[in-house]
Amino acid sequence: MKERVLHTLHSFAGNELLQGGEKTMMDILKKELIKGEEYIREKSREIVTAVLHNYGDFNITTIDKFMLKVVRAFAHDLKLPINFEIELDDKTLVSNAVDQLLMKVGENEALTNALIKYSKHQTEEEASWNIETRLKEIAPQLLKEQGYRHIQKLKTFTLSHFIEQNKLLTESIKIYEKKQTKIAKEALAKIASKGLTGDAKDMNVTHPGDGAKLSPESKGHGAEKKGKAE
Repeated sequence: MKERVLHTLHSFAGNELLQGGEKTMMDILKKELIKGEEYIREKSREIVTAVLHNYGDFNITTIDKFMLKVVRAFAHDLKLPINFEIELDDKTLVSNAVDQLLMKVGENEALTNALIKYSKHQTEEEASWNIETRLKEIAPQLLKEQGYRHIQKLKTFTLSHFIEQNKLLTESIKIYEKKQTKIAKEALAKIASKGLTGDAKDMNVTHPGDGAKLSPESKGHGAEKKGKAE
């Protein structure tokens, strides 16, 4: 939590153009405080300086933790065990969220097409085509502290944005694969032109520095070289 707050304050204190979650937060603060961006940036610089000089006193807690402290302080009055613990049922939360998402299949055309495409991709990768299971495996990442900052950056993205990005990435992968296939074919053609088969048994690869040399290891070539040496 401290890291996230300090990261946002540091972004506000700088002069760089804000993007993603920081820009959204700045817009909210300007609206709530009825102040300009320069005012908020200046205050952020003052707060960052104050925090760095008094980091030992810097403490941040969530409303959940605050309420937990209050309840724990009155545990006896509330007839609760002194050392009680609260657990979040992540599995139920994730399961309900995924179920609600899948209920929209057939109603939301864009979502339906995206999920079908994802299912086909899973099948092509020889993974389970059952997207429900896969989504329930991935979804818990959204509940982790590390994923919060990335989620904030993606909040402004709509489903159409993700679909467009997927198209761009897919096209980039195809171009890369085509390029690598071309290089591989050229390498095989060059190997064949030297009378080699390309089989690892027929070749000896050494790595002098950053380069690499291919030398024949077949019995015929070996015997020829040995004869010349003698």
